[in-house]
Amino acid sequence: MGINKRGVFFSSDAILAMSIIFLVLLIALPSIILVLHQPPQTEVHRDILGAFSSLKVGYVNDTYTKELIASNIITNPNNTILEQIGEFYVTNYSLAQEFANQMLVDVNTNQNIGIWYENRLIASINKTPIESAENVETARQIISGIKEGSSVTGFSARAFLLSASKNDFIFYGGYVGDGAITSRVEYQGTLKKVEMELAINDDFDVYVNGINVGSFQKSPSVYTPIDYDIPIGNFSSGVNTLQLKNKNGNLLGISGGFIKLSYNTENVTNSGQRYYFPGVDGLINIYDGFYIPQNLSSVNIFLHINSGNVAFLNIGNTTVFRNSTQGEQTFSISNSQLSSQLNYQSLVGKTVPLRLGLENVSYFANYSLYTDVFSVTDLSSSMNSNIPSLGVKMISLARNANSKFVEIMLTSPFNRVGLVGYNTEVTPDNYHALSNDSNSLNNSINAWTTKAGNCVCCGVINATQSFASQSSSNKFKFMVVMTDGSMQGTCYSGSNSATADAIRASCEAYDNYNITSYTVGFGDGADSTTLQAMAQCGRGNYYHSSVDEIVNIYSKIANDIINASYAEQTLKFTGNFTTKLFSDSYIEFNYTQPGKPYGSYVSVEKTFSDSVSGNFDILNGSTLDSVKVVSYSGPRWTALATLNNNLVYNLSNYGKDFTTLGDPYFVVLPNNLVSGSNSVTLQTGVSPSNFSAGSASNKIIYTVIQNALTYSPISSYSNGCNWTIEFEDNTNITSAIPGNYSGSNICSYTRSSESYDSNDAFQIAVFNLLQLLDLDKNGKVDSKFTQNDLQVDITQITGIPYAWSTEVQARTWN
Repeated sequence: MGINKRGVFFSSDAILAMSIIFLVLLIALPSIILVLHQPPQTEVHRDILGAFSSLKVGYVNDTYTKELIASNIITNPNNTILEQIGEFYVTNYSLAQEFANQMLVDVNTNQNIGIWYENRLIASINKTPIESAENVETARQIISGIKEGSSVTGFSARAFLLSASKNDFIFYGGYVGDGAITSRVEYQGTLKKVEMELAINDDFDVYVNGINVGSFQKSPSVYTPIDYDIPIGNFSSGVNTLQLKNKNGNLLGISGGFIKLSYNTENVTNSGQRYYFPGVDGLINIYDGFYIPQNLSSVNIFLHINSGNVAFLNIGNTTVFRNSTQGEQTFSISNSQLSSQLNYQSLVGKTVPLRLGLENVSYFANYSLYTDVFSVTDLSSSMNSNIPSLGVKMISLARNANSKFVEIMLTSPFNRVGLVGYNTEVTPDNYHALSNDSNSLNNSINAWTTKAGNCVCCGVINATQSFASQSSSNKFKFMVVMTDGSMQGTCYSGSNSATADAIRASCEAYDNYNITSYTVGFGDGADSTTLQAMAQCGRGNYYHSSVDEIVNIYSKIANDIINASYAEQTLKFTGNFTTKLFSDSYIEFNYTQPGKPYGSYVSVEKTFSDSVSGNFDILNGSTLDSVKVVSYSGPRWTALATLNNNLVYNLSNYGKDFTTLGDPYFVVLPNNLVSGSNSVTLQTGVSPSNFSAGSASNKIIYTVIQNALTYSPISSYSNGCNWTIEFEDNTNITSAIPGNYSGSNICSYTRSSESYDSNDAFQIAVFNLLQLLDLDKNGKVDSKFTQNDLQVDITQITGIPYAWSTEVQARTWN
């Protein structure tokens, strides 16, 4: 629309006000000059600024302004003249100049006068340039919500996690077996994901509500769990069953682990007052524990069981049930009976062991399952090097280490050891088949000779082929691969990478034959990076050994292998009898639930630093809800736990004979002992006088309460972004936020990159939320969620939206 520029016509009230102002100026000006004997001064600049900051454009009665309003160029008639000039100043500078000049055109003054926004002249009436002025007077006023080059419409966003998003853990005990194992899985809402983390002794099928949903491989050892994703299609809101069955008809045993449910729910329930026993169809054999937070008023027990053998239930060191059945029966143990047997107060505020088992059956006590292991040793020319400080050659040290390894492994008559010495290849002179003849093995070790070449993959493949022909699926299988140098030689058609072939050989040994690979870097020249990758792929451990430590390293590996195939808590039986515990069996604890603060609950899983200790931090702004240390104790018992050097769990307080006691998979740590930075230790044992380290797979699971709601400041725009977000478990999601965003903006919150637009309200709010959920500030979000969990709202604010401020000046000069 064309706009005609006319003179300014104010309303009658405005004209009267302006006339009075100008009259006062004309009367006062001569007196000021006479009194001060200074160059002429006026107040025109102040009065113009005052008038423009109070008069609304809707009251400006001229054609030009009315046409700006009618054509929607001026969108808010309640803006003052000063605000409207400011709005045009940030959106259309030339229009700001035209409008400001139009407002000044009929100001009746002989003075030079101009209006500036910050340092830019917007409009002026002048006879002489300001650059030649001898005297300049300035009136100033701050106007908020205006910033050159920015929008005058503000946007504010808030981001939050759905309060309906919830994670629940269903824990197995320190050992649960032996047979098909059933868990009760209950939730109310919409299920998003089911995960399991288990140390389990054999391959298994998973049944959800009686329907087979998949087959899965066993874990590397009873001390090392594996993660599984379970299909969710057969779950439904309410009570479900999840059953693990051995594929080969053998008895399953779980040495610790949990089921993790992720779901959305609108129902807030007081869960946790019932402990449900896992169902066992085979031989009832459960080592577990429980925790009562406060004020225990009553306990009731319901057992649904079928056992011709006498079954018993111990809580702490007290037997509260002992009976056999005539077929399938149920037993109810009342509070009146239990309160006479148990000191309820002694159960509160501590982790209590629980044991449900069978009498008159045998255990594998101190019994090592059959284990086959090959020692795969570097016999390259470099192994013939002298070690001046020790006065021996490296090959001599390797011989000593292997002899010690054979000695320890063959302490069990069920174990066998084989030898593979390699250089450019594996020759018969440097090879020994699996055997428990220590003399024959040591004779072979002493006869080893060296030769140029270091074909690591040759040694690994030879050992793998030997396992395939000499071992069997019901045995534990390990290989120990040692080298002092870099990878040489290829083993696969078309390959030109010795490194890749060595890793591939280790991967295939585990994937195809379930052979666990331990690797050893001997001396400073070993390729530790490749050896670590081989151990990781082979589900074993990597060890670096200086030249004077090699014998100790091989001794440690031998003991680790023996421990990995140990079965202290597993039942040993003959005959065809079976027992059954049904998964609707429970212990009901009645106590006052602790109050829960408002906020989003964020659960964090942090793996131990080594086989003994771990640490965790509670940052400012987080409220601790609970913290527990979980223990993959294998065939041993979780015996001792400390928090910040305070002893918080001691199994021997309940008795000296551990075989009668439970084995908690987790120990709850007291909140009052938790500080900002915390250290945890955990030891296992088979008796009060026999303690040892646990598993490097132990972890700390803690839950904190966060106010998981963030806002952006008022920003210039709100477009959104495609976000890549990394979680603490090293997984990530890539999601459009908000969900309807279809643009090309890329944002990230990962340990390697944090990028977003600091002027986009959506992006600021999301980034602030991710920072809040990154509890240890390592660039990885601790609380795992999906795109649907992350909600972003947008609020558009008009008028004077910004905290920004701009100085407006009216100047006169002569």
